Amino acid sequence: MLPALQTLQSIAAPVDVPLTIDAVTGWDEAVAAAPVFYQRPFLKAFEDTPLHPVLRHAYLHTPRTHIAVPVTLQHGIDPMGVLATHFPSAREQPVLLSHVWHCYETVLPGAEAHPEAAAAVLRSMRELADHWGAGHFGFVNVPADSPTAAALERLGMTPVPAENGHGLTLAPFHGLDDYLATLASKPRRNLTHDLRRAQEAGVETEILPPAKADLDGFVALARATAAKYGNADYYRPGIFQDFVLALGECARIIELRRAGHLIASAITLLDQHRYHFWCVGVDYAAAPGFSPFYTVFADVMRDAIASGRGRLELGRRNPDFKRRYGFQATPLCAYIAAV
Repeated sequence: MLPALQTLQSIAAPVDVPLTIDAVTGWDEAVAAAPVFYQRPFLKAFEDTPLHPVLRHAYLHTPRTHIAVPVTLQHGIDPMGVLATHFPSAREQPVLLSHVWHCYETVLPGAEAHPEAAAAVLRSMRELADHWGAGHFGFVNVPADSPTAAALERLGMTPVPAENGHGLTLAPFHGLDDYLATLASKPRRNLTHDLRRAQEAGVETEILPPAKADLDGFVALARATAAKYGNADYYRPGIFQDFVLALGECARIIELRRAGHLIASAITLLDQHRYHFWCVGVDYAAAPGFSPFYTVFADVMRDAIASGRGRLELGRRNPDFKRRYGFQATPLCAYIAAV
């Protein structure tokens, strides 16, 4: 039986621990500068339609100092191999983690300004993990050298390497040509070649809200792409479409069609300061002579620059492509401890 809210509050005082995002007051203020993964639409969507199995949800929040931590109780979910590599015993019991694996930038808003409140949140997280029968608790995908990393290390947590995230500052660019001018000759030539060939092939681009996009088509393309890496269930049919629909204005979909056929679809996410190229699916066989991935990437770049946001995030994996196209790598760390 799920513990009542009052029981959790008595364990975690002075930290509130609501079990639903709708029960949290002051959350939006706490995460105003945080990535989209901390915004209410994303958390509500993951709560209602979790993209990977989750046993329980909770939201640790200090009302006065506005430290905010979404946590999920999980068991057997380790798509990046972090637990298997560094904490093999953590796979035997549930773990209580912030955030979820589809989030590639974990932060602890307010921790730098309010270290005592951050310590209380960490104690509460440990107590909640113990109360829910977890063997380990902690944070994954924390950018190294970030205020969150520094705060966790001051609190006695030890980092282990997880992955690399990749991003690019957009301030210098007023359009795609400005970005292309920063690239080395070979990647610039390859990208402009594909854009020209896509134009010659009659490829049409459309940018859509989730409610008007072909999300079934996206899932079919994305699963086929991810299957090459044994990770097709990152996009679970039905569940993924419902999740993206629930994101509303936090998401936009960039679709490429050739003769009416969907050849590429990218889901992008937006928060106050960042534009996220979150995930993509492509049909290479339907685009002889050019890469639909490179073509949709260029359209993402155009839209990101036009959005006026200061940074484009490309998340994890595919480091060779991201390095060639000017994206800087940020090491991500996991801070996990035994209960």
